[in-house]
Amino acid sequence: MIEERKTKIIATIGPALLQANVLRQVLPYIGAFRFNFSHLNESKVEQIFSQLREILGMQLEDIPVAFIADLRGREIRSEAVTFTLQQGEEVLFKKKTKEELELLEPSPMRKAGSLLIKKPQIIGIDHGFLYNLVEPGQRITADDGELIFSVKAIEQKAVRVVVEKGGVLKSHKAINVPGHDLKLPMHSKEDKRSLRYIAKQRFNWVAASFVNDADDIAEVRSFLKKQGSSLPIIAKIESNLAVKNIDEIIDAAEGVMVARGDLGENFADEDVPVIQELVLKKAREKGRVNIIATQMLDSMIENPRPKRAEATDVAQSSRLRADAVMLSGETAIGKHPGAAIKVMHRILCASEKYWTSNILQEYKSKTDIMPICRAALQLASASAVRHVITVTKRGKSAVLLSSFRPDITCIVAGMNKELVQRSYLYYAISPISIKETTEKDKRFAEILQNLRKVRRLKKGETVIFLYAYPFFMKKSTNTIRLLEV
Repeated sequence: MIEERKTKIIATIGPALLQANVLRQVLPYIGAFRFNFSHLNESKVEQIFSQLREILGMQLEDIPVAFIADLRGREIRSEAVTFTLQQGEEVLFKKKTKEELELLEPSPMRKAGSLLIKKPQIIGIDHGFLYNLVEPGQRITADDGELIFSVKAIEQKAVRVVVEKGGVLKSHKAINVPGHDLKLPMHSKEDKRSLRYIAKQRFNWVAASFVNDADDIAEVRSFLKKQGSSLPIIAKIESNLAVKNIDEIIDAAEGVMVARGDLGENFADEDVPVIQELVLKKAREKGRVNIIATQMLDSMIENPRPKRAEATDVAQSSRLRADAVMLSGETAIGKHPGAAIKVMHRILCASEKYWTSNILQEYKSKTDIMPICRAALQLASASAVRHVITVTKRGKSAVLLSSFRPDITCIVAGMNKELVQRSYLYYAISPISIKETTEKDKRFAEILQNLRKVRRLKKGETVIFLYAYPFFMKKSTNTIRLLEV
């Protein structure tokens, strides 16, 4: 059995991960699959679903991970072409149309006296009015700051820039104007189309990109509700406004993701770690899922081993008790997706052993079942019990147990498969599916039998059950019971 780990790993789906020999091997290490709708459409997602079913030999609802749909949100993307850009070179950013291409597509060279001068490359973007929103001297970045440009002039509905930091601008990469609100709508037509699709599929979470305030969360929730969906929302913290309005965003959403790529484009490097810790602390105190993302093992896109600083970054995430850490390009397009997941697993396991604590985390939100969840964890600590098992219909006890950041594994026995899959994202939570029954002894026996099958429980050990009684009534969790296996 793979060593139990409390911090979950989110793996971004892509061609690198969707290799049968890789996916089967690393599935037990993964807590969630992320579907990046900045690069996916309905057709591509359907192909991925088909591949998952074929490779793993199971239906989507039986795959033991959460499914996260990550929306595109307020952003500008480059066209589906790769450009190689040199420092000092001038290029044009503009939204390309057929007419403009005919008029402005340059020939490679033009004559100026006896010299041959290279005309600027035109990089197509999907924002038609960027030229109205930036000024000469302003900085533009691409691909999480991998490329940097300085605005030189505005001309013919295009932005002429000078390349300050060159490199390869790959297909469909994010273009950012650090520290500048481009006043884009929360969701484009593409996002709305994606949401209609997501609401009807086997997704468990929606990640809303470039959220600025609580109204943005309300907009997503309202749109989902019209589609008949109540999917929980993860707010991605990437902008100045999001950090400014972090308290209202945390109150409005079910989770937050510190998306350090774009966040780092809008804040000084030294501020990002401070913001990360602040956001995680606030979210944890309110019982919200919190995720750290971007460039965690970035060098492993190319290399089989991480840099030491990257390993330290992953370990620090464990110390901060994040629910999950996310791999992006490492698993989507990287050369070593399996190695990246296993390396992250080993770092987290080692760190969790070191950062042990019997002190439960502060939890500010008051709910009717919070005291009994706290009592179950305190009893487990006092009696050296390794597992607390919560039997749940709505999943509230799973969220609470996770929010206390216990040093033991809490098993969520859920009667709803969607709820079970959602719970794979929670810190220190290990979900299993059970059948609905009103007879408590049958329920306990089924749970213990399931856990013995996977050798999670040892014969003779004591476990703590947390459940609502009587079973046949709509009750909140109200009972703690100790049972010997």
